Amino acid sequence: MAKSPGGAVTLMILGPIVFDLTTPNLVDFEKTIRRAFAKHEIVNGSPVYEGMGPDESRFTLNGTLHPINFDKGDTSTLDLIEAVQSAELPLPLMRGDYKPLGIVLIEDFTHTHTELWFDGKPRMVDLSLELIAVDPKRMVAAAADVLRLFG
Repeated sequence: MAKSPGGAVTLMILGPIVFDLTTPNLVDFEKTIRRAFAKHEIVNGSPVYEGMGPDESRFTLNGTLHPINFDKGDTSTLDLIEAVQSAELPLPLMRGDYKPLGIVLIEDFTHTHTELWFDGKPRMVDLSLELIAVDPKRMVAAAADVLRLFG
């Protein structure tokens, strides 16, 4: 089992974001693989479907963050996820055993703050990330874009 820098067991890695048993703890993971089909209508018969190849594949990551364990309400992990989503760059997604799952974009990021402290900081945050798999070639193009920023 892989260990995060803090020594906890790593569950999933999304670019610079590490999900482990202490910080954002993943509760479940879902993958949907889609194929595209062209529909051809037939007179007096059932339609015929022609395979067109891969369509959008999606991943859903659901988890819980317990900021109470980190300086009473520290939500820097949420800020990092929002910054990564705003960058609109493809990211590698890996399981905790470093098995690559693909290159993805963060399409949706939802977080719900519950059990608030007297100052409004959360004791618990449920989070959900909707990811879209993209062509790995896009990763190379994105890396070139980032490198152009530096020079």
